Amino acid sequence: MTHGTRPTRSSKTVQDYESLYVSLKGTLGRQFGFQDITPNEMVAALLVNHRDGAYTKNTWRRYKAAVLQGLRTHHPEYTEAIDLLEATSDADLPKHSELTSSLKAKKVPNLAFEVLTRALLSRLRTGHTHASAMLAVFQATILTGLRPNEWAHALIGEHQKTGRRILEVQNSKHSNGRANGEARSMFIDRLAAKELGIIERAIAAFKARQTDEAIEKYLKQLRKELDSTKRAILKSPEITPEIRASLKGVSLYSCRHQFVADAKRDLANNPDGPAILAALLGHNSADTAPLHYGKRRCGKSAIKVWPTPESIEAVTKKTMKRSPMATARKEQSKIGLGFDPF
Repeated sequence: MTHGTRPTRSSKTVQDYESLYVSLKGTLGRQFGFQDITPNEMVAALLVNHRDGAYTKNTWRRYKAAVLQGLRTHHPEYTEAIDLLEATSDADLPKHSELTSSLKAKKVPNLAFEVLTRALLSRLRTGHTHASAMLAVFQATILTGLRPNEWAHALIGEHQKTGRRILEVQNSKHSNGRANGEARSMFIDRLAAKELGIIERAIAAFKARQTDEAIEKYLKQLRKELDSTKRAILKSPEITPEIRASLKGVSLYSCRHQFVADAKRDLANNPDGPAILAALLGHNSADTAPLHYGKRRCGKSAIKVWPTPESIEAVTKKTMKRSPMATARKEQSKIGLGFDPF
């Protein structure tokens, strides 16, 4: 075979790729809210998912090959999109999927929150070692949206320019390029004294655990405490079908999803909502939360924290520079279709 020539595909492979291409058009369109997804939008959507590690190496190769075939067959004039997709490799993607989100709830229903809070308080009083820390991290995460492991490197401080109280957080995804810098910060002066106390207890729980190994070990203990608490609730003779259903899939990370759902509900009419939410979550793009986190319909209350201007600016700069969805949004606005990321 001559160098640079693509190998000949069997008719079955061509047919399979065509079917996958059509399927992906529908899937990506629904995922990103595009009513009639264009080739540029389709490639942009694929690249956002690629950047966020949503695909394994094998899945990316299949999707890339199918979309390239579809574009070259049906839309050969979109040369920039084709070249961009062609140049994107699978080098940074995992060999095997580590995604288990389908088994976990992306919300914490009110009933589950109330039942778990009561049960953890009861276990705290009866001497269960990790009940107090689990309760603090559980409630503090819903208030602030931190990743559970970020409590180990969080502290309460003062904003240099305004003197307002802030929560400073070291972004746990910074090393792999999925965060908006080494750290982020948010104003917490709207929180009540009781809520500030919850945050202080969550930070204190990790104080003696600063290495990655110690943090992960402690998180396993907290998750075990949550699982034990749920099992104790489910074994109760007073358990109702409503309580059982509300607890299904609730994990420590569900608290971060609930914070996102609350934020989406609160920021629904704010044109800067995606950037504000990304700044709160430590994402390097305003595109991530709308796709992979809790839904607005699951939001229950207004959020009480707000990102500092510096954290918002960090997201805005990276989104404008790197996000393929930014281009797709501009293209969509030109043809008169509104883009509602929430």
